[in-house]
Amino acid sequence: MSTKEKITFKMIPHSEERTLRYQISKDILEYILIFTLIVLLTVANGALYYKYKYDASLNKVKKLVAIKQKVPKLKERNKYLKQKLAKLKTKQKSIKREFKQVKELNQDVGSMVGVSLDDTIDNKSVVAAYTSNQKLVDKGLAEELTTKLQRLDKSLSQRKENLSELKEDTLTYLDYLESKPQGWPIQGGRGRITSEFGIRYHPILERRAMHEGIDIAIWYGTRLIATGEGVVEHAGWYGGYGNAVIIDHGYGYKTLYTHAKRLLVSEGERVERGEAVALSGSTGRSTGPHTHYEIIYNGKSVDPFDYMPDYMQRR
Repeated sequence: MSTKEKITFKMIPHSEERTLRYQISKDILEYILIFTLIVLLTVANGALYYKYKYDASLNKVKKLVAIKQKVPKLKERNKYLKQKLAKLKTKQKSIKREFKQVKELNQDVGSMVGVSLDDTIDNKSVVAAYTSNQKLVDKGLAEELTTKLQRLDKSLSQRKENLSELKEDTLTYLDYLESKPQGWPIQGGRGRITSEFGIRYHPILERRAMHEGIDIAIWYGTRLIATGEGVVEHAGWYGGYGNAVIIDHGYGYKTLYTHAKRLLVSEGERVERGEAVALSGSTGRSTGPHTHYEIIYNGKSVDPFDYMPDYMQRR
């Protein structure tokens, strides 16, 4: 029968006391060492874990302290963004109004000239700009959006200015077309030309002279009509022309209607194209019922035939 191995420990004092001897089984010693090792490892792991937790907590505290220090700056930035957003909303409303005005100008000009004008700036761009300002997260985006809205605003303003100028030009041109003398000066296209514009033999003066208009033979009481929109400059006796009407059409044009039996308008009155201004007759220096019709452009008489496209086609 074998005996278990034992390990002996001796403790030798420095005095004359006896030496102490301890014996322990080798197996038990191994168990004690293993247990001790396990305990040490457990303690070491625990210490590392708590150190990790401590460091993590310390980092959190540091971050919270840093955030707390940033709070005033964040509040300031938030205040700035709110102010910026308020301005952007105001600008967005202004741009939408501008767009509406541009669209109305487009429609006005289009209706004047009888065509459809497309909007070069879509309302979606305004809506997109407004939607994007709801997503502001920092100063950079706010500045970027502000720049975009400023460009859009400038584009709309330029478009509005161009359309306003186009509208004014169109109105002026339409007014010019309404005012420029055109057509036959007698209602219903009646009458017969007896003397044309140019050098002719004058039937009363009995010599060759410049005839600065056209003579149209027409029976008494026929309506003489304005050939363009304008203001009556003269309505009354006009020397050898008898009872006469002069209409100032603007743009350098004037028209003269003479030898009338009776005048239907007075000086300063505004007349429209086709409106009756007098009744034909034979007053003044005349050989019979007719009207002398004359067009003056920039102070100089011009050939009325150049302003009678329909009549010239029938000749």
